[in-house]
Amino acid sequence: MAQIESVDDLIARGNALFDQKRYAAALPFFERATQRDLGPRSFVSWVFLGYTSLVLEHWQEALAASDRALDIAPNNAMAWYLKGAAMGKLNRWREALAAYDRALELDPNDNDAVAWSSKGVALARLKRFREALAACERALELDSNHVLAWVLKGAMLRKLWR
Repeated sequence: MAQIESVDDLIARGNALFDQKRYAAALPFFERATQRDLGPRSFVSWVFLGYTSLVLEHWQEALAASDRALDIAPNNAMAWYLKGAAMGKLNRWREALAAYDRALELDPNDNDAVAWSSKGVALARLKRFREALAACERALELDSNHVLAWVLKGAMLRKLWR
């Protein structure tokens, strides 16, 4: 008789594969975890599914997973960041910016330069170059070695001072 895998086991196995950069192999574990855990705890499964989908460039699936995570935990900054990333990949920049703003509003002490540089990208795509530059500068305050923030800052300075 086959033993039924627990949600925690599925997530652990998916995470182990994700850490090995075996994203396609990790995905089914997270999918099964979302099917097994229908309660409030399933938030974790949906977030892992969403991030794995992003890495695999399954943008619509990442967006759907972020929406499910937000149904469960509407005030979770991580889920809003995931939604912003998915929206950006779908070229829905206004919605991406709104999601990044919500994530940073929910976690104002977010010390993650990635969140700020991602907001900067969304602002740049919306041709809001001064605001994008400010977001890059905030990212660089948090991590002076953040490559995306430096690249985006250079691009914004070129746009503003042509």
